[in-house]
Amino acid sequence: MRGRQVVAWAWRLWPAALALAIGTAGGLVFAVAGLPLPWMLGAMAATLVASLAGVPQGRPSVLVSPMRVILGVMIGSGFTPDVLSVLPEMLLSLVFVVPYVALLGLIGVPYLRRFAGYDLPTAYFASMPGGLADMTAFGKEMGGDEGKLALVHSTRVLIIVFLAPFVIELGETIDLSARARFGPRITDLPLRDVLVLLVCGLVGWWGAVKLRLTGATIVGPMILSAAVHLAGLTHAKPPDELIKLAQLVIGTAIGTAFVGVLLRDIIRIIVLTFGMVAAMLALTAAFAAAVHATTGFSLMSVILAYTPGGQAEMNLIALTRGVDVAYVAVHHMARVALVVVGAPILFRLLSR
Repeated sequence: MRGRQVVAWAWRLWPAALALAIGTAGGLVFAVAGLPLPWMLGAMAATLVASLAGVPQGRPSVLVSPMRVILGVMIGSGFTPDVLSVLPEMLLSLVFVVPYVALLGLIGVPYLRRFAGYDLPTAYFASMPGGLADMTAFGKEMGGDEGKLALVHSTRVLIIVFLAPFVIELGETIDLSARARFGPRITDLPLRDVLVLLVCGLVGWWGAVKLRLTGATIVGPMILSAAVHLAGLTHAKPPDELIKLAQLVIGTAIGTAFVGVLLRDIIRIIVLTFGMVAAMLALTAAFAAAVHATTGFSLMSVILAYTPGGQAEMNLIALTRGVDVAYVAVHHMARVALVVVGAPILFRLLSR
């Protein structure tokens, strides 16, 4: 009986293992080629191609949450006492998030209604720059098409995350592949710091789930890690090897979101979403210029803070660029929180 259970367990896991193997191969190719963010972008590219080719991959779901916890702890480690000194300026920058989100919706809804022929709930929640899971769930509850919602949000994140590092490298003529390590080697991290970071991740995750916070796997560990680092209890960051593993898993998870979808449907959605993303990025550039001119924050930090990609992915890109990750993280938290709280309320009001 035990042997059968082991075989059944292995049979359920092999599609995810295959996806991770494909993602690892893609990461190695990107790393050898010297491309930016090789372990995330390489994994995304390889698993997406495999999805289009009909390879029976599986999403490594069991690993996604722990990897996001690691990123949350890493992001929180960027919150230093110096952050408090710029909080008043950051609050001014955060004010721009409200009209920015509203205009994104005004761009996306009519675009998807006109060119994709989506019904109102699907177009509305597909246009909201929140989390994939949250917007898909809200849209389905309001009568939208769950499959289209998931594909549009996955494609939005895929396009933005894939293009952003290349645009940054071209714009600043900087070789992102030559960046410094994310953190210390795993063998160089003292046991005390390992335990502190572990507590930040596990307790932060558990607390955020209990409080029903949006993006609990990232937000909870990030908040606790930020508090610990602000208090000076540790100055350590998660080891470089774990951050690279997190990139690999998250990149693989994004690429496998397209498993089982017909090629023609993927192409159509990618083309349509690309048009919407182009308009979103144009708006982002305008807001970034305005915020930069108003607050004086680094233009690169503002661009990454306002670009409507996934929280984990955009924060990860910020980490690779060495920009103010606390600034970027706070703005993405504000954007997602605003959308998650406000989007369903506004939709109900508009539907009356």
